[in-house]
Amino acid sequence: SGPRRITEHRGTVYVDRVVDSQYVLIESSPPERAQEVIPSPTSSESSSLQRARRSISQQSSSLVGGSNSSTSSSSSFPAMFRPGFGLKVVDPSFLEAIVAALSIHVDDSHCLFCVCLLYSIVKSPGIRQKLLEAYNLKPTGEMQSYNKDLVGIVLDILDKATLTGNCVRLITVHMAVLMLNELVDMTQNPCLLDAHTALLENIYEASILHLRLFYKGPGDEIFLDMFEDEYDQEMSFTVKVPFLMMDASMLLPPTDTPLTGIEFTRRLPCGETERARKAMRVFFATRKLRHRVLHLEERDLPLTHTGNSATIGEVVDLSNCDLFSCKVVTGEKYSMRFMVVTETEFLLVDPDKTRLGWGVVQFIAFLQDVDIATDPANTSGIFITVHPRPSPSSSSSSKNKQHKRPALSAQLLFDDHIRCIAGRQALLRSKRHLKQAKMARIAKLLHLPPPELTTPTSSLTHPLEDLGEMGGGGGGE
Repeated sequence: SGPRRITEHRGTVYVDRVVDSQYVLIESSPPERAQEVIPSPTSSESSSLQRARRSISQQSSSLVGGSNSSTSSSSSFPAMFRPGFGLKVVDPSFLEAIVAALSIHVDDSHCLFCVCLLYSIVKSPGIRQKLLEAYNLKPTGEMQSYNKDLVGIVLDILDKATLTGNCVRLITVHMAVLMLNELVDMTQNPCLLDAHTALLENIYEASILHLRLFYKGPGDEIFLDMFEDEYDQEMSFTVKVPFLMMDASMLLPPTDTPLTGIEFTRRLPCGETERARKAMRVFFATRKLRHRVLHLEERDLPLTHTGNSATIGEVVDLSNCDLFSCKVVTGEKYSMRFMVVTETEFLLVDPDKTRLGWGVVQFIAFLQDVDIATDPANTSGIFITVHPRPSPSSSSSSKNKQHKRPALSAQLLFDDHIRCIAGRQALLRSKRHLKQAKMARIAKLLHLPPPELTTPTSSLTHPLEDLGEMGGGGGGE
């Protein structure tokens, strides 16, 4: 009961009723329920409105196949509404059909579209918060008050992404994580039930076991470089759902070949390297979600901490550092610099004219990005190549990385061959210790025993052996 307003537009009947001071707009309904929603025609109503109602009844009958069992949820007819709190004007079978399509069988195409649809419904500014809470699509603020069934289904998507040879793309994993962040109030502690927390722990452990398949041991430097690169890509990756839904390639069956030009996150991996990359990305995504749910602080990632790094032009204290005077030759230009090697970085500095023992940084790079090669024509020189670190905003495709110019490609000429040997050994020793330390941290993340660390040796322990190596050829490190 209550005031109502009946309007007609292009053959469609709209009925407004006032319930709890909210207008509820119903577009259409099954013919058997039409009498409950749309009152019988009166003499005050126009004939066009009556014809529109008959048209709606005929269209509804054809859509339900002429069946009289309209009271069942399977034949219910969806309605378009303006939300009001506590009003269930939409049949729940609509949402149930979406949730049922979240199951992954052959591929994740239906699952991805349904997760995007649910996420768009939850994030839509045209739907009030109270209505989302009434349908249990948003947490109500009470402790562990969320849609248990839907959260379990979304966690099952993440669980299938950790299986060997799975058909879940990375974009589906990221959308599942975004949906969990909307369904659950992450500010509560604990925010998940014990059963869901245990399931999340199992998913995290499964991602570790899956990543172990691609770990070849403490000497796998390719794994180390790929691990750091994929971490940077994962931490900077954001999903823009509107642009994702405008991508026409999403309508095609999931492919695994990079020849199509489809982004790596939106297709299946091709080859052992891409499968390792995907396993790393799934591991990082599940680890980040686990830390957020359990309110843990990340202490082991990233492997390279750039917070304490010096910057170009900064004045640094060199009193406890080994300095190697050298001439830096780049093409036809050269300049005199002091080479400084720390535990993690390679620096070229100029002495500070105002303070003794201090220097101005002219170039800086991480040791992991530095390649060293001997000069067969000059025993007092070495070649240095510094590869640029991939920026978080750059593409993760290997094609773009191969065409990047090195940050520095120069020849370092020392005063004599003894100082050249000492500088080269300092670089190699620091690079080796840095890689061993990082591989030990990766082993800790994968719940593996830490590798044995070699003991440091003096930079001038065997100068004659290094001299013979330098004179014998131009091998690189």
